Amino acid sequence: MDFQELQQYLPCHESLWEATNSSTWRTLVFQLPDRQISLRTALLPDISEIKDMISDFGRLILLFAICVTGRQIRQLQDNPLLSKIDQFQNSAGQEAFRHQARKYIRILQHGSGEELGSHFHPALNSSSNTAFHSNLRITAHHAGILLHAPMLEILNYTNYFATSRDITKFYERLTLWAEEDKGRTIRRAVFHAAILFGFISSRSCYGFHEPIAFMTATLTLWTFIDLCAKSQNKGSTSPQSNFQVTVRLDKLRGEDEALEWIERGHQLRAHLTDIGNILSPGSSKRLIGVAWRTLESLTSWKFCRRFQAVLTALENHDPFPAS
Repeated sequence: MDFQELQQYLPCHESLWEATNSSTWRTLVFQLPDRQISLRTALLPDISEIKDMISDFGRLILLFAICVTGRQIRQLQDNPLLSKIDQFQNSAGQEAFRHQARKYIRILQHGSGEELGSHFHPALNSSSNTAFHSNLRITAHHAGILLHAPMLEILNYTNYFATSRDITKFYERLTLWAEEDKGRTIRRAVFHAAILFGFISSRSCYGFHEPIAFMTATLTLWTFIDLCAKSQNKGSTSPQSNFQVTVRLDKLRGEDEALEWIERGHQLRAHLTDIGNILSPGSSKRLIGVAWRTLESLTSWKFCRRFQAVLTALENHDPFPAS
């Protein structure tokens, strides 16, 4: 984002737009905060102090700002002219940004930075279930995926036009991602992807951004399955069939369950509705089947057909083939 964008004011409170006449509007103007908030002000570290002054559309804009900033940071990290500058390359700085962004996402979605579990599970959101609030939740989880997943590498790894050399190169990069922070980073990405995948496949609001968000979630989950399969084949990890505790990734409730997945998800049997154990034989094909049918239901968006073609190509590569 450039300087001019940061100086722009966020949209005013919804009640002003919904005022039925001039006298109601005038009354509301004096009741609401006496100043609008700029994008720059809202992105300051003390956002929790002004969260009640941010309108719903303002929250949506701030979520997009987090996505844009995350993308810009990745672009800077890939810039060879900045490869020797620690502030762009060190892991501590990257994790500091992620920590701050996670706090923002929780506050913007729910108005509180404390409830990790409710942040991940849309059913626990106390706000209204309007299409707008559903879109707000979808955008929040999409931002969570982009915050923790290297989407450029995932897109290249799942590209059916990629050469074997390219696939090997991006596989090596994704393996490093899977090991980052002892696996916590990839599990956070999968967490968001699972919630987003389940939400759109079961209660789509036919928003214009849903197909892209849904495809992002699907490819993230597919890549996770593929990486885990290769790790098991090498004997680096134990098969999930050996684990006794099952965690339903798209139906987690409460902070304890959320943190349990992030901290020790490598010891749990991960489950998704209509897919089952995501690291079991045939799970990749079941994932793609649900995703394909969901995209088919979004009939108003023509580019879903291109996404379906990508999924069809991936279906021929099942890392956990059914026995």
